[in-house]
Amino acid sequence: MKSQEILQLSGSGLYSQFIEWVISNVFESEKVVSELEQSERYTCDVIFRIHVQTARQYILVSNRNYEEVVEKAEDIIERAFVLELPEILNLNYHILGISCKLLGYFERAMECFMNVLKYERIYGFKHLTSIVYFYIGELYMLHDDFEPAIDYLNLALKVLEETKDIEPRYNMKKVMFTSVMFQLLFETKKYEEMDQHIEVLSKYAAMDSNPTGVYTYKLALLFFHAAHKEFEQGKKVFYEILELCGDDADAKLQQIKIYCALLWEYDLDPAFYEQELLMAETLGESRLNFTNYALNKYLYEYYEKMGNRDLAFQYLGRSFKSIESEMDQLKRNQTNSFRLIEKNFSMEEDISLEQKKNNELKLITKEALKNKKVAESALHRLAVVGELGKKLTYSLGVQDIVNTVYSKLINSIPLESFILMIKNSELNQLQSLVFYENGKLADKMVIDYEDEDSAFVETFRTNRFIRINDFNKNVRFSKQRENNPEDYCRSVLFLPLSIENEVLGVCSVQHSQPDIYQQEDIDFLEELMPYLAIALNNAFKSEALEKEIRHHEETQSELRQVNHKLEALSYLDGLTQISNRRDFENRILDYIDKAREQALALSIFMFDIDFFKYFNDSYGHLEGDNALKSVAMIVQKHFDEIGGISARFGGEEFVAACLGLDEKQSMALGNEIKEAVFGLAIANEKAPLGRLSISVGIAHSSGGDDLKKSSMMRWADVSLYQAKRTGKNKVVLKVVAANEESPEGYV
Repeated sequence: MKSQEILQLSGSGLYSQFIEWVISNVFESEKVVSELEQSERYTCDVIFRIHVQTARQYILVSNRNYEEVVEKAEDIIERAFVLELPEILNLNYHILGISCKLLGYFERAMECFMNVLKYERIYGFKHLTSIVYFYIGELYMLHDDFEPAIDYLNLALKVLEETKDIEPRYNMKKVMFTSVMFQLLFETKKYEEMDQHIEVLSKYAAMDSNPTGVYTYKLALLFFHAAHKEFEQGKKVFYEILELCGDDADAKLQQIKIYCALLWEYDLDPAFYEQELLMAETLGESRLNFTNYALNKYLYEYYEKMGNRDLAFQYLGRSFKSIESEMDQLKRNQTNSFRLIEKNFSMEEDISLEQKKNNELKLITKEALKNKKVAESALHRLAVVGELGKKLTYSLGVQDIVNTVYSKLINSIPLESFILMIKNSELNQLQSLVFYENGKLADKMVIDYEDEDSAFVETFRTNRFIRINDFNKNVRFSKQRENNPEDYCRSVLFLPLSIENEVLGVCSVQHSQPDIYQQEDIDFLEELMPYLAIALNNAFKSEALEKEIRHHEETQSELRQVNHKLEALSYLDGLTQISNRRDFENRILDYIDKAREQALALSIFMFDIDFFKYFNDSYGHLEGDNALKSVAMIVQKHFDEIGGISARFGGEEFVAACLGLDEKQSMALGNEIKEAVFGLAIANEKAPLGRLSISVGIAHSSGGDDLKKSSMMRWADVSLYQAKRTGKNKVVLKVVAANEESPEGYV
């Protein structure tokens, strides 16, 4: 498209034609968008401007200028919401989500993608549903949570098929989605399903030359060959992928990480992929800390096997630093977790803590082989907590938080019952937010604060962890067991959910076997609970804030409506309901400017009802008001028909103006209005004509730079005066020459 074509588009065509064209032709559209940004319409048309700004955002994200996208996005999203442009709003959330995802702001990315899905449902759109499901699946995959990732990829493929007839990029998305599904099937060892998809994937890949589609297809082949132990073919594909990365060192590091992870699964001789692994040493560090961590870990293992302990420990130290960097990023992205991240993710402090717990770690640098398993266990636990902490920070809803924690716990520790109790300060109770028993939701629980026999209440009051290795042998809470013997497991942990000294509730994990929970399970839970407390606290506040915002928006809307009505009333004459003098004084200035700039003829009319005092004296002020209304309607009707303005000037006087009429046409219009009033046949028995009549004075100018409002208004008043002085019920017109001043006595 050319810029001139786009400038002619109406509001409805700006998205369906212009934005869709930019999406399909992003690189060739940049010049056109730059031209549009310099256009006059961009300056004065707010709807047009926000469409062009959205096009610019799409170009920026396509060119990987993610920081610039984030900087501009919030303002555009806010204005799209106010202007009620749902397609623009949704696309900008989508663009912001992609940028945040690629910058590592995963919680903000998830929030954006969830907003896209929300507005797609509200407005019945399906433009972005499939690709957003895909991106959410990728977020879960990045954090090794593969089952929800597969669920979202299946949703993406399902919606893609439903919309294939209206999806212009169907082939590319089919290749992308199926390729990433291959990675997930490999991670979950569902190799047979990969065989079912390979022919379909190859078919659509052959029809799509898009670089993104080619890259994801090659990556899928890499996983396919690894699943079938076709390592030589896999190596060939790996080098093809590296070639696609060009000069992007970060992308190459990511591919080396993926390739080494695949081969690591099969415990191959390091000599097979030695060259590829050592390539990472020449490329520097990735901007993604978890990529650095994985590569440093593989290099550590490699040099360990090769007997080079100095380099092995060098890369072990780097892997620790990668974890520290990842935790520092969490601190920046989630300031509420500052103390927790400082406590849990400072690798030097954590290793120091392990040294105190286990004397074998005192000589860690000299006895690395003995202590390697302990260090790896600590790293694994931190990685799991870190991963779960990230998910909790970008989980917006209470139910999302509960489901995320429960699904991770049930796969990480022995667990048969899981209970979350939350305080209700108004009722002085603990109420169950969720109660899972053997994988099923159980009935809600309520416990009064005064129940001294409850371990939940004890934990809540003291803000202290309680561990019961065998509930059958516990004396302190024996009444709790006796009252409900069927409800209790034997191994039970009660953990406070607190932020500093404020306790929000209590979490309990339980199992029917006694003494089942080990110290590492307890450490894991104690590290996790602060994240859970912050996430729940944020979710509760978010729900309350949403209610408050909705109430505020409703109030603001009502106030705007009232203000609009009041503003409209301030420009209306209360009796006749046509414009008042104040409104006319404002609007006539625009007419003067147009007449000057475009050399248009300007005519100003003054009307006065003849012998109106006689009329009021004879018929009363009520009938006088009715007469004023009738005359006002006639004046307004005639000037509305020609695009002019009219108003009650005061008392029985009216004023009007129009552009483009010549001298004869202005005179004819004045006479037409005069006759229309006379034709009302409203009796005025004391007037010479016996009827209600009006006099009309007109000032007419051919326009130009010398036109003045004051002069035109005075000449119209002079003409009216002459009409009344020379008999009334007549029209007098004055042609005002350039710079002609009104006569003395009318200044």
